[in-house]
Amino acid sequence: MDAAVQWKTGNRSQTGTKSGKAHSAGRGCVLVTGATGSLGGALIERILADSDMDVLALVRESGRESAEMRLHAAIDFEQIPGEARGRIGSIPGDIRRAPWRGDTSLHNMLRTRVTEIFHLAASTDLTGTRESLMAANVDGTQAMLTLAQDLHSNGRLERFNHFSTAFIAGSAQDHHAMEVYPCPQPAWANAYEESKHIAEGNVHAAIAGGLPATVFRPSIVVGNSDDGYTRSFGLFYHIVRKIKRSGIRRLPGEESDRIQIVPLDFVCNAALEISRRTDSTGGIFHLVSDNAPDFATLLRVGAEEMEWARGLSLIPVERFSPAARSVLQSAFVFLNYFHRDLDFDTTNTREALRGSGIAMPDTDAEYIRRILHYACAMDYL
Repeated sequence: MDAAVQWKTGNRSQTGTKSGKAHSAGRGCVLVTGATGSLGGALIERILADSDMDVLALVRESGRESAEMRLHAAIDFEQIPGEARGRIGSIPGDIRRAPWRGDTSLHNMLRTRVTEIFHLAASTDLTGTRESLMAANVDGTQAMLTLAQDLHSNGRLERFNHFSTAFIAGSAQDHHAMEVYPCPQPAWANAYEESKHIAEGNVHAAIAGGLPATVFRPSIVVGNSDDGYTRSFGLFYHIVRKIKRSGIRRLPGEESDRIQIVPLDFVCNAALEISRRTDSTGGIFHLVSDNAPDFATLLRVGAEEMEWARGLSLIPVERFSPAARSVLQSAFVFLNYFHRDLDFDTTNTREALRGSGIAMPDTDAEYIRRILHYACAMDYL
C-alpha cells in the first residue's frame, strides 16, 4: 500500500502522493527531517515564507497523534503567508525504517520532486545509551544519505544539508574547534558527541563519493534574537530549570566560564543563506556566537529576572573533591558545557555570510535577559 503524503490546503488537509496545483512538480521541494523540533519547525516556517519551494516533512507518528498533527503543532502557521500554507506536506514514518523503500509511488515522487534535503533529526539525550544514540544519529543519518545518493543519481536532488553539532570534537577537555573533519584528538564526554562525530564522518564520505552536501555545526540553540521566542525549551533551559529544582546554591565553575548558546533565528537564516551558495558544497560551517556569555553575566541577569536565582554562587571545579565531582557530573551531565574552555573557528561561516546582511549573533546580557524573560513568561522557569 502506498504511503500517503498529507498536504495542507488552507485549513483542510489533502491526501495523496501525486502533485496538485498547490504543489506542482515543476518547482523545487525541500525534504526536512526533525521538523517537529524547535529548529526544524522554524526552518520550515522560513522556507515557506521566503521562497516558493514546497516542503515535505518526514514525521514519526506518536500514539494517537498522526504525523500531520505533530507537524501542525510544531509550526506557527500565523507566521506563514496564506498561500504558502498549502505548500507543506508530511510523510508519516521513521527515518531508520525508510518508508520509501517499500512504497514505489512515494519513492518515485521523491525522485521527481525533491531538490534539497535538510537533515536535522537526531537524539540529543545526553544520558542516552550508546546503542540508542548510535541508532538514532548514525543509522538515521546513513538512511538519509542512502536516500540522498539515490535522489541525486536518479532524481533532482541538488543539495544535502546535514545538521551536526559544534561539540563533535567533544567537551571532555578544553579545545578550539576548527571547521574541519576529522577533529584532531576528539575527547567525547558522552555517547551523543561520539555519535554525531561518526554520523558527520559518514556525510564526508558521501561527499567524497560525489554527493553535494553541506555540514552545519550549531552550538546550543536557544530563543530568537529579538524577543527570545522558542517553540520548545531545549538543553540550556533544561539546565537552568534543573538548577532551580535542585535547590543547589553553589555551582561548579568560574565567572569567566562561558556557555555556548546561539539564537534560533540566526541558525535558520545563516543555514538557508549558506545552502544557497554553490561554493558551500563540501563545506563545514560553525553556527555559533563569537561572544558566548560568561557565568558572571548569566548569574547577574538571572538574579535580576528570577527571584530564585538570587544568591547563586560559583566554586572552581578543582575545589570539589573527586567524589563530589563525580556526584555532580552524574546529576548534571551537562557540566562540561559550562566549565570547559570551548571555542570555535568561524572563518568559513563569516566568509559565506559576507555581504548577505546576516551578522554573527550578539549573545550579550540583554539577549540573555530576553531569553530568560520569555521562558519565565511561558512558565518554564
